[in-house]
Amino acid sequence: MLKTIFELCEPRQETLTGGTIDDVQELDMLLDKRIDPNDFFSKNYVTNNMRLLFNKTFARFSGRSDGSGLIVLKQAMGGGKTHNMIALGLLAQYPSIRKQILGADFPYLYEGEIEVVGFTGRNSPELPWIEIAHRLNRLNLFRQSVREGYEAPSDKEWRELLSGKPLLLLLDELPPYFEYAETVPKGDSNKAVFVSTGLANLFNAINSPDMSRVVIVLSDLEAQYEKGSEYVINKTALSLKNEAERTAEIIKPIDISSPEIYEILRKKLFKRYPINPKSDPDVNNIANYYFRFLSNLENSGLVSDTVDKIKLRFKECYPFHPGIVELIANFRNNLKFQQTRGLLRLFRRYVRYLYLNKDKLPPKYFITVSDYDLSQENDNDMRDLIVSINADLDNAINKDVHSLSGVSVAQLIDKKYNNNLASKFAKAILFASLSTTDQETVGLTEEEIYAYTLEPTDDITKAKGVLEDYWRQTSYSKENQRGKKYFGYNENVIAQMIRKREQITDSIAEDVLQRALIAYFAPRDKDCYQAVYQNIVAFAKDLSSLQLKRDEVTLVISKPVNNNGELNNTLVEWWTALEHNKNRVLFLTGSSRYYRELIESIKDYLAWFEVMTALQENRINSTEPEYKRAERELANSALRVLERIKSTFQKLYYPNNDISKDYLHQLDIDYSTIRPETVRVNIRQSRFGAASVDSKVERLLGNNRDGEEVIRQSLRSEGKYIEIDINNPREMAEFDEDVQLSLLDSAVSQRTSITWEEVKQRAADRPKWVWYVPDLLDNYKEWKIRNEQWLEDGDEIILKPQRKATVTVDGNIEYDFENDEIVLKLRVKNADTVYCTPGTTIDLTTAQNVENWEEFKLKPGRNSKFTFLAVDSSGTNIDSDPFIFTCPIRLIKLEEFTDEQGLKHIKVKSLPEADIYYTTDGTSPINSDTRILLQGNEIVVDPSQAQCIQIVARNNDGYSNIIKIDYKAGAVIDPVKPVKYQPRSNNFVRFNDRNIYYNEIQKLKSCNARPLKVYLDIEDSQNSKREMTIILSEEDGIDIDLLKNLVDKLSAEVIKDTQANVRGRFEKVYFETGKDFIEWLRLQNKKVEECNGEFEQP
Repeated sequence: MLKTIFELCEPRQETLTGGTIDDVQELDMLLDKRIDPNDFFSKNYVTNNMRLLFNKTFARFSGRSDGSGLIVLKQAMGGGKTHNMIALGLLAQYPSIRKQILGADFPYLYEGEIEVVGFTGRNSPELPWIEIAHRLNRLNLFRQSVREGYEAPSDKEWRELLSGKPLLLLLDELPPYFEYAETVPKGDSNKAVFVSTGLANLFNAINSPDMSRVVIVLSDLEAQYEKGSEYVINKTALSLKNEAERTAEIIKPIDISSPEIYEILRKKLFKRYPINPKSDPDVNNIANYYFRFLSNLENSGLVSDTVDKIKLRFKECYPFHPGIVELIANFRNNLKFQQTRGLLRLFRRYVRYLYLNKDKLPPKYFITVSDYDLSQENDNDMRDLIVSINADLDNAINKDVHSLSGVSVAQLIDKKYNNNLASKFAKAILFASLSTTDQETVGLTEEEIYAYTLEPTDDITKAKGVLEDYWRQTSYSKENQRGKKYFGYNENVIAQMIRKREQITDSIAEDVLQRALIAYFAPRDKDCYQAVYQNIVAFAKDLSSLQLKRDEVTLVISKPVNNNGELNNTLVEWWTALEHNKNRVLFLTGSSRYYRELIESIKDYLAWFEVMTALQENRINSTEPEYKRAERELANSALRVLERIKSTFQKLYYPNNDISKDYLHQLDIDYSTIRPETVRVNIRQSRFGAASVDSKVERLLGNNRDGEEVIRQSLRSEGKYIEIDINNPREMAEFDEDVQLSLLDSAVSQRTSITWEEVKQRAADRPKWVWYVPDLLDNYKEWKIRNEQWLEDGDEIILKPQRKATVTVDGNIEYDFENDEIVLKLRVKNADTVYCTPGTTIDLTTAQNVENWEEFKLKPGRNSKFTFLAVDSSGTNIDSDPFIFTCPIRLIKLEEFTDEQGLKHIKVKSLPEADIYYTTDGTSPINSDTRILLQGNEIVVDPSQAQCIQIVARNNDGYSNIIKIDYKAGAVIDPVKPVKYQPRSNNFVRFNDRNIYYNEIQKLKSCNARPLKVYLDIEDSQNSKREMTIILSEEDGIDIDLLKNLVDKLSAEVIKDTQANVRGRFEKVYFETGKDFIEWLRLQNKKVEECNGEFEQP
């Protein structure tokens, strides 16, 4: 079970009552023995540097130190100098408490009496040495001139005054004393110089042997002190400082940034608390609980880098959040902040507020930076204390953080979100803004704000939204170059924006909205609708200029009339009463609740626009944080306007019909269909200057003009808007069906014609009819006419015209030479029967009925002309004119081979059949004098006498394609003479296994051939390392049987594997005759032409 701070820590009574007497104890109280030592040490923590002071002084009292007898406590005002003097003085005055405070093992424990004297310059006009001598009852040791103030004491007189038994001399608050003394004349100079001389003699005397058990503790002579409304450094004191520090030891009483500060605070403020929080189990439980919460903050993306730093110091700082003292360290050097004393005053108010209001607060486990109260209830003076630290922030507190009337920005945001997050953030930022000496330390990043204020009882899901909303409305908030948020003394651009916004009326905002809506929903493609009515319609008088057009759909944007998004009843009645063009209007409206937010957003945008204009006119650098802030807020306000437009205008009303009546159908439109990349706002411009309303709208919208697209997609999803591809037959056929039923009333009408104007008017009048691109209906008409389904006769459209049948042949003709057929594809219109006869006339008694129009097969023979006739057997359409088809001649080569005598045989064929001519000298067979009419279908030529053969077919209608055959010189084989074949390496006869090898030698044997050179590689089929290579070469040729037997024998006897792999090649082969070579080429599927240059004959 977690224990709250109220259970673990009990405050001292003076903490709760707000008393500060212990914070301002003066040296006089010590010297007059008005301080209880036990009470003092029960409330004050002995720091390391305080213990160092004790060590040095008591070492000297006990006679065991050879160090300087002068110690300077060096720290800013309120930094613990007087406090340390009092602590040391109490130990000197009361021997009985020394062992208790210093410890039994203290190395310089001195139990004898120590005389304590001192001087504080805050309230005494007396000469220091006179007051000290009075306290010692030794004034008589001074010369009369010293006693009467004419001369300062010498070194010797100081030694006589102070030497003897152990003595502690405390000198405090000398700078303000010197300030007073400088106003008192003294001889040729002033009293301050006179006193400075006497004290310099003291500092010089302290290190003499007879002063060995005297310790002088001097507070910082360089410290600033309050003079009127200023804090100054006294020149005389500064001069004496140099003399003192020449031989003195310097001690810094308290390091406010060290962990000891938490020990000081705990002991001073609480009577009971965890003494060692780092190891305390209850504190560990709280830490683990809080660390889990920090992990949630990390996972939510609110914090990252700050977490580890907080975790590192959380336990040692308990019950204070580490962020508090870290922020206080930023303003500890403020002139009006008294370091340790100021810190105690601040923290006393933290504790007092929490404990006096513990019943009103959620469970508190530690104190955060925002746990203070700025109200003035219960004598609370925290506001006054903060203003005393930095008076420049008074206006920021009242306006942005906390006002006594409850109308500060933070208080109003708290009410809006029903939490206290805005006030938490505001108080943390205020605390981080108190520094007046180092502007680099002021402010908090967003991450630090969340990390220093949020607690496990807070709703972190709202944190970011609250901070953004709050920061947008503050008047004194600032951001530096590093993005840290803080409060300043002068108003920011937000305050300027608020003042300018107060001048913007609803009427001005609505004028901008109207123009923005017209621009946003302006039809660019003009496919779904073509115009936007130029007024936001709210009243009947606005309708006087709303004139609908037959060929345009007009979008009417209506000002919302209620929260439900219902259409203005005036518009509904107006539409209902329309006689014509009822299908030519589209209404857009929305919720009146969101409309109010939209108007307010437009006011924000216009105000920020004016702020940016003023900044540019005043030549504010664009790199300044406030300029960037205004620029950012302008962009954000523009985006908010766009978002509000979308959230407000979400109701479409379009014409429809449910058979019994016409009505306006409501449709919720979806803006999420807009492409994300289009959401850009055109805010960054070189100059704003004086801008018209239209230019403000342009900058507002940027390139956001997607209203048309949203409406188009919404109506398309409902089927009210359609898109038809006029080149898509299926889509056009479906549209045709819709036109026939919905516009032409074909199901009930017997009309055979209609004017096109009437068709278009019906489309405009009938709410049930769809919308489409404006020229679709005209394109549809052209499509119907082009397909001969309609006929245009002046203004009339003939709906059922009598059409003429047609038949043509597609240009892609197939030739089937194997079956002596041609295959035709017929194109037929307005007919169900086609007839065909050879020749140029048609005789239906003998004509063939063509059944397959897609693949009509004809055997043309020598006929090249055919006549077709298309007929509508129902008699509805007129028979076509006879169509005469002329079939082009196609010539192909069927076969080509060389006989045993080396003659070339070429077989050719034509469809339709025709005369075939050829030449052998390369001239054209169409008009050459040497052309030859082919008898039969086979050309036989001697290739040595025919270098190039050209062949063509001819009939009365023209010529076919030409076949050309070239014979290269040197590729002629004498069938009788022997052939020696030596191919190029890429044409070697190769084999890669035993079976192929056997097959190749068998083909050579059948063609009376003998290899002249053979390469063989025989390899063990089981062991690739066992192999042998043989190269055989024989001038007269190698016997084929020998080659087979050789491979078998070597495989069995040498390789020891009868199935050994055989690879290799024949590189040179001898054939008995050219005829044998030609036969072998045929077996190899090679042509003689491919061997040109690879064989020779004697």
